[in-house]
Amino acid sequence: MAESPDAQRSGDDGNGRFLARLIDLLPYLLVMAAAYLADRLSKQWAAGLGPEPQIVIPNVLSWTRVLNRGVAFGLLQGLGPVVGWLTIVVLIGFFVYLVRLPRAQWLVRFGVALLIGGAAGNLVDRLTAGAVIDFIAVRGFPYIFNVSDILLNTGVVIMLIGSYLQGSPEEPGLSPETSTSSEPEH
Repeated sequence: MAESPDAQRSGDDGNGRFLARLIDLLPYLLVMAAAYLADRLSKQWAAGLGPEPQIVIPNVLSWTRVLNRGVAFGLLQGLGPVVGWLTIVVLIGFFVYLVRLPRAQWLVRFGVALLIGGAAGNLVDRLTAGAVIDFIAVRGFPYIFNVSDILLNTGVVIMLIGSYLQGSPEEPGLSPETSTSSEPEH
């Protein structure tokens, strides 16, 4: 297959576009990796906790290790394999969304990267151990959670804030400059 004349003139090839896109995504790939690593390291540490809660801040925070065989807040207990496969599909969807977001949507992209990194941590737990290690207990909050849950929720909040502040990406071809409306301009 021959290159188009435009590609020949610009010296642009598929590898060049791929490399440019990879460089553009690098900060978000690093955020994903850091989020995943923070979750994994915290769970390795939590796996060594004894059965009794450890008070960190009296009447506020304790480390209380439990195994969660469901999803967030212990819902859907016993559906581990289904939840695992569903999580894989959702993660792929969010990654495609991240790749397709315009560069100007950097805050939304950051939120998606946190969400993916956190969700990947819980996914690995589900696939390897059949359960997720939760260990953060906050007085007055009825559920025990983990770093991944914090990353997921923070990612969603950042995505929402980014969407509000930066607007939503427009559909290709529907921007005012490229509108094909038949109405006359005033």
